[in-house]
Amino acid sequence: MAPAWFRAFERCVAAVNRWFLTAAALLVLLMVALILFDVISRSFFNAPTLWAFDIVRFALLYATFLGLAPALQSGSHVVVDMFDPLLPKSIRPAVPFVASGLTLVFGLTLLWHITRLAHEAFADGRIAQATIAVPEMWVWLPAPIGTALFVAAAAVQLGRAFWPAPAE
Repeated sequence: MAPAWFRAFERCVAAVNRWFLTAAALLVLLMVALILFDVISRSFFNAPTLWAFDIVRFALLYATFLGLAPALQSGSHVVVDMFDPLLPKSIRPAVPFVASGLTLVFGLTLLWHITRLAHEAFADGRIAQATIAVPEMWVWLPAPIGTALFVAAAAVQLGRAFWPAPAE
């Protein structure tokens, strides 16, 4: 059985993932509504919006990074398992450890790089290249936050490789 601190960490990550998933879903609905509005405005009233594309582009970025960790937690990321039957039976039990460890390493590497880029955007006050003048720091904001939660979800995944959840 997993230690109490790990179970608490797992519950915390799952709770934040629920909030992030809800926010990402709402952003997808917003994107659909804005695209529909823009198509109707352009097609029927000959009045295209100048701002809809930018908002949809930023919302897609937010939805992507807010959805990283919930997708990992739910098992929705790409999994290559076609080689599992080819592995010797003696090393198959190690696959979840290796896969979870590599996912964590990937997440930490992504977090390191993305945090550096976001820090630059926060430090120099650049404006995003868009119709709407938005400081680039707001464009970069979801990247390190979503990636940090992805790293936490990967750590939970690795922990679950060590301490499998009890059967219900």
